[in-house]
Amino acid sequence: MLANADVTFPIPGLAAPSRAHNECWVTSLTTLLGPVAREEIRREMTGPAAVAARILSHAVEGFARLTGLDDAVYAGHDLLTTSLHDDVAARLAGPPPDGKALIVRSLTRHRHADILSGTLWPVRVVWIIDDPARDWLPRRDVRRDRQRLAASGLTRGHYTTLTAPQLDRVMTLYRRLYITRYSRHNPDYRPGYVRTLLADGRLEILTLERAGEIVAFCAIHCKASTLSIPMLGYDDAQPDADALYRMIMVPPIDAALARGLNVNLSAGAARFKRNRGAKPHVEYLLIRDEHLPAWRRFGYRATGWLLRLLEPKLIKVATQ
Repeated sequence: MLANADVTFPIPGLAAPSRAHNECWVTSLTTLLGPVAREEIRREMTGPAAVAARILSHAVEGFARLTGLDDAVYAGHDLLTTSLHDDVAARLAGPPPDGKALIVRSLTRHRHADILSGTLWPVRVVWIIDDPARDWLPRRDVRRDRQRLAASGLTRGHYTTLTAPQLDRVMTLYRRLYITRYSRHNPDYRPGYVRTLLADGRLEILTLERAGEIVAFCAIHCKASTLSIPMLGYDDAQPDADALYRMIMVPPIDAALARGLNVNLSAGAARFKRNRGAKPHVEYLLIRDEHLPAWRRFGYRATGWLLRLLEPKLIKVATQ
């Protein structure tokens, strides 16, 4: 499934990391609080504030390991960077798993205000296009992206199954961008798991191709009223590599337009996404921990208190 995290699915819709302190931020709270937070600090902050933030991250990571925060299962988690939910209340109902916290990812006050209570962790800022026809289509930068794509000579592809060479190409482009360039803590998917997601209808692959070769792709994931883009890659050896990212972002939002969906563009690239009509929203983890011993509840709740205290700084750094 993930090369950097062993995960099982004990029941449908419930993901359980089978080893603590794994290397993938979508399945490990200590990785999210520690090395991934420090990568973001290095990218976004400088000076004494950055030094202080890195020291704090090391301290919080150590506290997370000490209090066993990774001893948890995730509801509605397909191991994608953004989890989409059709019924969050149902995922929180029923008895919690013995000895483990139950975590629901990717919640925002924008979409889930009615159930955001209890132990909450603000973890990142995501960018959402509520109405692509109103917020995305009229934008000047979008018009330029669409014109560039129309003039590029590239062919669009849409796949629900991939041949072995196509899958190998997609995985190479994804890993080159998300693992090699960005972070080894991003999900490192095994090809077989991607093929499973395609077969189950949880992913579709959109491509831009030149002479039959995939030069850029994105995966789309749709549930309820939302489309997300959990995987993306482009050939940075191409002479138009800088333009490929802008162009590959056109097909998924065209798909959202055609299906009447809003779009969750995940985190990062604030200026790019703002200029194309997306608005920032804090994304939370909701953690059911009331059934745990007091010392474990303290770990989740103290970390949540600290993260909520830092939430204004998170918003400022992520949206500047």
